[in-house]
Amino acid sequence: MTPDKKIESMALLIDIENLIVGAGKLGLPIDISRVFGKLREEYSDLSIRVRRAYGDIYAAVKMLQRHVGEENTKGLHAAIRANLGENLVQIADTPYLKSKNSADMWLAVDALSLAHAMPGIQRFVIVSSDRDYIPLILKLRELGREVVGFGIRSGDVNPLYVKACDSFYYYSALFPAKETEADEREVIALPVEEPEDTDSVRETYMRLLVEATRIVNQQGKPANGGRLVPMMKQMRPDYDPTLAGLNSSRDLAKLAEQRGLVRCRAAGMDFEVTLVEGTAVAMELGPLRVERRPPPLDSSNLESCVSAYRQFFREKLAIEEFPDAHVRAEIFGVAEGVLARVAPIHLDDLSRRIADEIQASYAPQKTVFKLLYGLYRGGAFSYDPSAARSSYNPFVTGHVIDRSAWDECFVRNSLRVLSKDKPDWPIVDLALAEVMGVPTEQIKDALEKLWG
Repeated sequence: MTPDKKIESMALLIDIENLIVGAGKLGLPIDISRVFGKLREEYSDLSIRVRRAYGDIYAAVKMLQRHVGEENTKGLHAAIRANLGENLVQIADTPYLKSKNSADMWLAVDALSLAHAMPGIQRFVIVSSDRDYIPLILKLRELGREVVGFGIRSGDVNPLYVKACDSFYYYSALFPAKETEADEREVIALPVEEPEDTDSVRETYMRLLVEATRIVNQQGKPANGGRLVPMMKQMRPDYDPTLAGLNSSRDLAKLAEQRGLVRCRAAGMDFEVTLVEGTAVAMELGPLRVERRPPPLDSSNLESCVSAYRQFFREKLAIEEFPDAHVRAEIFGVAEGVLARVAPIHLDDLSRRIADEIQASYAPQKTVFKLLYGLYRGGAFSYDPSAARSSYNPFVTGHVIDRSAWDECFVRNSLRVLSKDKPDWPIVDLALAEVMGVPTEQIKDALEKLWG
């Protein structure tokens, strides 16, 4: 949050049913004071004028019993009501009646009513992992309000829901040791799928740091912490260094410096980051850490490898036929000209213009889009993350790789996707060269760059 951004007050709206079931499955207590603590940590101007919880607490506890057993929810109903009362949260009991979505409706109606009746409330905090709130969030932002989301756990929240918010946090992160409180009950933690590991989060955040630095530099400004952190939050609302096992964004910058991706220096009480030459492209074209090399090459099954590779790319791209090198060259050539005329433009609109210009059965809009998306993932395009329609439809502002290297970029990104999705498959350069329609040496060079 920037120092000059002063917001007078906020409203805290809790989908208590979603919180009880979600947190209960993880063995976490319902403690709203933890939410207040996080808000106090992030917003120095904390002033919560409205505090409300919506839902049928009794019904939610009964639902949780199906997962953890009745013996593990004894006294939970009373404990939740007591915790809400201690934190001055008004309980808007909304019995199920005939619809289990009663709480969702009441919360949405109240939020919009508050937005119109109380203009002083400029920030709305919604505690829920339910993506059904996306329309409400978009409407609140349309009305000029800031929306802070609180999901239950990273990996369990729809990415579009996270992206719709201005900022996003996770309830589970407020209990780093998964501690449970002595509230006359003991809730067990069920076996659940583990969230994204710390190493993976760190790599994602370092990519985020590099991209944010590039954007700030393009604006002609030094990439210091005061600019980078808001930019990273804008690009990824759930950005939180603690999820990566780090204490601060400065620690993230120092970690990226150790990897040789950036240079980080002190700038008074702040820090400033500069990119190492070639970092922006390298971050997208290859993994940050050295990947385990797939099994040894097996040229004896060349025909079956060619067939398997072709089938993989057809299914991955969801297209009838994987375009050969000549088709890609034609599409990329037209794309460069169209992009020069119409940029900035969303990727789907760009693909339609290119397909209309080519007007060939081998280059339908869907195929063109998938090729362009491969270039985007490979780091060929510059883009504005704040204007993207979705994570799959970026707002392209130009290209940062020379047109002559586009096909190399596409091939390399395709190999990265193959090695990631099929780590147990043998990598046969002769077969890949045939599928991609490029020289074998190009495949070998791309593989070498991917694995270091």
